[in-house]
Amino acid sequence: MEAAINIGVTELKARFGGLLNDEAEVKTQVQAFKVFNHDTWPDDLGSLLTFGDGDVADLVRHFREPLERSGCDLAAVQDEWQGLKILVSQSFKDKSYSGLWETMLTKEPYREDYKNILELVQLMLALPISAAQCERGFSAQNRIKSSKRSSLAVSTTEDLMRITLEGPSLEDYDPSPAVDRWMNSAKRARRPDYKKLWDRDILCV
Repeated sequence: MEAAINIGVTELKARFGGLLNDEAEVKTQVQAFKVFNHDTWPDDLGSLLTFGDGDVADLVRHFREPLERSGCDLAAVQDEWQGLKILVSQSFKDKSYSGLWETMLTKEPYREDYKNILELVQLMLALPISAAQCERGFSAQNRIKSSKRSSLAVSTTEDLMRITLEGPSLEDYDPSPAVDRWMNSAKRARRPDYKKLWDRDILCV
């Protein structure tokens, strides 16, 4: 048991070493993302102008490397943050959390005028807020790879799980392309109606 635990700890450190070493800092950065919840912004303009400046600076420093890789102009982030706060407080205060950032990320001129600060917003939206998705994945795996289907290959199980978790609903799914591909992919022509013709063939014999 001790050997198994040591192996698990070693693998966790290899995979998540950076997070484990800076656990307090990571928690601080995740908390800092709350600055983008516009429902918590002050109504007073004077307080709004300085609100969240420190948190945004901390986030820029922490995520400097991925921001630079994406082409973000780090020097422009704070200026765009000031303009974004004023714009939201004057025009979008009544929008929901998801509705606000969907508008900012998809509509012109906002996504261009605030493209650098929106890089931080995209990082925030990519962070998982719960383990619900993982739990759904385990449930799907248990349903798909049951005791009666225990010999399913890993690739097949992964494909079936992806269809279950990310595929369209049964009402929206059109099976025609898959059926056409199945009918035409065999070396010999498939005969899906063969068994239906048994009675006629036997009678003929």
